[in-house]
This record gives sequence, C-alpha cells and structure tokens, in this order.
Amino acid sequence: MAGATLAVVLGVGFAVQAAALGRPGAKPMLVVRVVAQLVNYHDSRATMTVGRSRLSAVCRQTWIHHQREVTIGFGDGRTLIDNGTTLVPTGQLEIDEFELAGCPRPLTEWLASQINRGAPLDVNATRVFGKRVYRLRFPTARPELELYVSRRGALPVALRIASGAIRGMSELRYGFGSRELALRFSEEARSMRAW
Repeated sequence: MAGATLAVVLGVGFAVQAAALGRPGAKPMLVVRVVAQLVNYHDSRATMTVGRSRLSAVCRQTWIHHQREVTIGFGDGRTLIDNGTTLVPTGQLEIDEFELAGCPRPLTEWLASQINRGAPLDVNATRVFGKRVYRLRFPTARPELELYVSRRGALPVALRIASGAIRGMSELRYGFGSRELALRFSEEARSMRAW
C-alpha cells in the first residue's frame, strides 16, 4: 500500500510538473517506470563484488512497530539493518554494500529524490551480464550509483557503485511481488492457527 502511494505521489508530481513546465522527457519517464516496477516487490537478492570480495545478499523489507525496516543478510553471516533513519552497523563499506543490495524501497526513494530535485540524468543503451539494458546515471548524485534496468519491463538487473576508493557491482533479482507475498503470509498465518 505504501509503495503504491509513493508511485501515485511520484506520478502526480510529474503531472503537476507537466502542466506547469511541459511534458517530461523520456528519461524521467523511464525512472517512473522503474519505480512502478519496484513498488511491487518487498525483497531482493544480489550477487555482488565489492573490491576483491564476492558476496551474496538477501534484502527483506518488513514493518516493525509502524515503521518500515530493511534487513540485509549476507552469505558471510553479517547483517545490516536500516530503520529509515539509521543504518547499523555504519561505515562507508556498509553503506556501499547496502546500496548494492538493491532493496526495493531504498532504491525507489533514491530514484524519487533524484528526479524530484531535478538532478541531471544520463540514459544509455548497453549490455550487462549478457542482457540488453538501459544504464541510468545521475552524474551529480552521491554515492555515484549506476542503475541498469531491463529494456522490457524496466526492472533493475544490476547496480554499480564508485565511492572514493571502493568500487562495486551487483547482479539483482527481485522476489515475491506484493500479491505473492500476501498469499505467502496468509498461508503462514493459516498454518500457525492450525498448529
């Protein structure tokens, strides 16, 4: 529900901007398509290379005490938790790993903030991991993040980051959509009642 609200707010923002300034170009509309895809997901999986380390990561978004929490578990046993205001543990490496995990909500918020502040946007057609994609890059954004999205459907497939001495790349996969997640939780709730 919150994701759908964010997509509506972003869409209304574009409508107001279009009425006042003229229709937005194809580049910002591609970002809107990406956001529209991301709001359907509550988790992501990433295989990333940061420096010389190769990691797997699973991101889950949940609600805890009326607040959204993002938890990333790494294959090496580490965990990062973001409660919307604080990332624990914190450090430049952890921030970069968090970004590379491609969690739907934080990635959506980052894209929306860049578009809403009118940041310059570069879009190029390219290939990554053998897939034909569009590369989206906001040259003035920090961290320096490049997002690769499928040409059909506009779902993110990869992220690349350059932050000081740290360089990283991740291949992304998105899990349960909102319908599938709701079905899964209702099945779990039924089995718990029966238990």
